[in-house]
Amino acid sequence: MRNSTFLMLLLFIFCSCGGDDFDVLSDVRLYTSGTVTDSQGTPLPGIDVAIKDGPRSLGSSETNAAGFFEFVAVKSNADFFDVEVNTIENEELTGRLYRSFDTEVLDLSLGTVVLKRAARLNLDIIKSSNTADDLFYSVRYVEPGEGRICYETLTGINPDPNNGFEACEQTVIFDDEIVTNGTASARRNIISLLGEKVIFTYTLGTNNPVIVEIELTNTENNYEFEY
Repeated sequence: MRNSTFLMLLLFIFCSCGGDDFDVLSDVRLYTSGTVTDSQGTPLPGIDVAIKDGPRSLGSSETNAAGFFEFVAVKSNADFFDVEVNTIENEELTGRLYRSFDTEVLDLSLGTVVLKRAARLNLDIIKSSNTADDLFYSVRYVEPGEGRICYETLTGINPDPNNGFEACEQTVIFDDEIVTNGTASARRNIISLLGEKVIFTYTLGTNNPVIVEIELTNTENNYEFEY
């Protein structure tokens, strides 16, 4: 009775709000379930999950202590529906993840969803010698996707929920230099993913390039390079 009363209240709210692009259907419901973990398989409690037909939420819940979520939402006459995970972004994790379903699909279950933990690297480059050589360096690392969002569209009325989301990471490379008559030190703050490596390559004057791999073993990492 409680679930029925809750759904009737949701339906009343959606039907009473004018100006929505899509009409809410009175006799059809959407269902979703799944488990949210980190990349080590540890369940993530308190992660917000919502079903949307655009910017509007049709129903939402959050994961329990075991990382599991399950709920029913009203359905509109939209062409597709998104299940959004990490709706209220937890900055310690990768950003919001979307999975899009065709309008014919009523079971929007996701299976297991993996949110990777974010990691920060504070890279300090410090001149501590009397060298007159310029320092040229580059940094290559993996960061969460643009806008910290990952999106995948599933087609057909029987999509496989275990296909996984599209890779939402991207490789970033930037180059810079420190010249002897300019600023002798620099700091780079890098947001990547726990367990990834930052590749720091430097060349001092006409010497051969040197490659340093910095593994991100903690959520906060510090590395000092002196030349």
